[in-house]
Amino acid sequence: MHVSIASRLAALRKDRNLSQEELAEKIGVSRQAISKWERAEASPDTDNLILLARLYQVSLDDLLLNEDSPEIDPVQCEKETAETEKKEYVSIGLHGIHVRDKDGSEVHIGKRGVFVNDKGHKHDYDWEEAGQHWRKHARWNAPICLVILLLYCGMGLVFDVWHPTWLLFLFVPLLTESIAAAQSKGIRKKFHRMPVPILVVLVYLSIGFLLHIWAHTWVVFLFIPLYYVTVDAFFPKKEFKTSKEAEKAVPEDDETVQ
Repeated sequence: MHVSIASRLAALRKDRNLSQEELAEKIGVSRQAISKWERAEASPDTDNLILLARLYQVSLDDLLLNEDSPEIDPVQCEKETAETEKKEYVSIGLHGIHVRDKDGSEVHIGKRGVFVNDKGHKHDYDWEEAGQHWRKHARWNAPICLVILLLYCGMGLVFDVWHPTWLLFLFVPLLTESIAAAQSKGIRKKFHRMPVPILVVLVYLSIGFLLHIWAHTWVVFLFIPLYYVTVDAFFPKKEFKTSKEAEKAVPEDDETVQ
């Protein structure tokens, strides 16, 4: 974003006696996003430009094209941001929850996702992206649920067996998660995503209800840690040799500017 526009955004905010936190809460973004806009490191999208224009009671042309706005010293903006980051802050409102600790770590939970900045290490969870991932693997969910439901009702109505056939419903998460795991990229991720705990619970309950053996079958739960330890041993997590390789593999996102 052009520096003049960034300066104008900062000037308008200051004219309205708003802090970066207050402005962020009003338009539903994180304080860090406001800081980046005002330092010309990122640009607000159209929706947020409209919200800013309404809040400041100016037109979009005045917001973006007005040449009469006073220039804001970038060093001063940087200083203000640094001073703000030293303070603890908690905001709970209609636009979400924003928490900042003394060490500068931040968590913002809003309508667009969860954004975490842990001492410079960013972890973003975007609701829309998560929804796309869920829909990608969800095409099997409805058929599996329907088959299990029909099977359970059929066995209950025909053979009058309602217990313990309710255990069939455990196959819903077992099968859907197994399919999602099989579609994951990377062997290590495939094994880690397998719903082993659900399988172990299903085995334990089946042995207990069908064979009436409860006392010693708890040992099957030991399979859960054993499974993950074995997976980690055979498929260790890759360590990046250099910081450049890490940056290429996991690029540091600029905070999603809404």
